[in-house]
Amino acid sequence: MTLFMQMYRFAAEPFFLANYRKEEFKAMNAAALKYFVLVSMFIFLGIALYRDLFALIVGANFRQGIHILPVVLGANILSGVWLNLSFWYKREEKTKFALWITLTGLVASVGFGFLLIPKLGIYGAAWSRFAAEIVMVVVSIVLNRIYYPTPYQFGRITEYVVLALAIFFVSEWLPMPNQMLQYAFSTLLILLYLGYAVWREKIDVVAMAKHFLRRGKR
Repeated sequence: MTLFMQMYRFAAEPFFLANYRKEEFKAMNAAALKYFVLVSMFIFLGIALYRDLFALIVGANFRQGIHILPVVLGANILSGVWLNLSFWYKREEKTKFALWITLTGLVASVGFGFLLIPKLGIYGAAWSRFAAEIVMVVVSIVLNRIYYPTPYQFGRITEYVVLALAIFFVSEWLPMPNQMLQYAFSTLLILLYLGYAVWREKIDVVAMAKHFLRRGKR
């Protein structure tokens, strides 16, 4: 998820800063946020549903905290959402909002940290960061609505988030007889999410495959 975030940041920031004068800036920004969430939730499922396998990457002493991974992934996705919501005020040269939003997130992080960490330990730390990211996203949306209304497709975005979370909880609450069946079931659910996204966005998979094959032959 971190690698995807960095790749997206390095690609998106120069793109939007280079095209900030174009009339379709708002539409491009709205589409970018939608597809960012779509792909991020796919990555979330691919990691969260196989976190036992990813736990093998870290040392044995750190594996007891692997259960906070879904929360950390969620916080990273919210951080990416906040990044997408920052392009408009960079365009409008209102970068003072970045300071306001960051300070709001800092206060929320400290506040939730004092509240949750003594009771929940590392789980409290993960949830406090998640809550802080939510606060920053909400503040960013409010500021956007006031100063630079952008047609973000929050309805469609919510669909992907709800579907991915439903798949995650179904996989968690419906245990299989053995681990291999559990992985197979999780894979089936992830393909369900991917199929829904392709259908919902009317993505021509065949045309896309042909495009990549042509590029590969060059």
